[in-house]
Amino acid sequence: MQIFDVVVIGTGPGGYVSAIRAAQLGEKVAIVEKHKVGGIYLNVGCISSKTYLQYSDTVRKIRQANDWGIETNEPHINFDKLRERKDKIVKTLTGGVQHLLKNNGITVFEGEAAVDKNNTVTIGEEKIEAKDVILATGSTPFIPPISELEQVDYETTDTLFEMTKLQTSEREPITSTRNEASS
Repeated sequence: MQIFDVVVIGTGPGGYVSAIRAAQLGEKVAIVEKHKVGGIYLNVGCISSKTYLQYSDTVRKIRQANDWGIETNEPHINFDKLRERKDKIVKTLTGGVQHLLKNNGITVFEGEAAVDKNNTVTIGEEKIEAKDVILATGSTPFIPPISELEQVDYETTDTLFEMTKLQTSEREPITSTRNEASS
């Protein structure tokens, strides 16, 4: 069984920054990720949403240009190019995180981690031992307990940024700015 000074579970900003700092302080460090390096923040959270928001803001500015005496046509929205841009930004940033982990000598494990009372971390069939464990597991979208919700299509951040075509709807979207997490 491999033994580490620090095992970090989760590779979002809280996880990878903690792992890098521990390695810089001379600790033998491992990090575990069950999905994609970079966590929610880089893959389907802040970075993806900011890319889409910047795109929307640019479209808004083009539409308002006529108010300023700049004659423009209605912008054509190419969703494929928007998604390609988002994917390229995410790939660049997650690649940067992977590079930082490698350059700091951090061992990366892929899979779901379970920790027992003795700080033995199990990832699939593999077991590693840790002097200290940092839980940086992030969050998951909260699906409200609405009885009719299963009867309609809905999006979460986990599905929204993976869409391959722009959805149009006559319905008003229900949105929330409240951050909620569940395990």
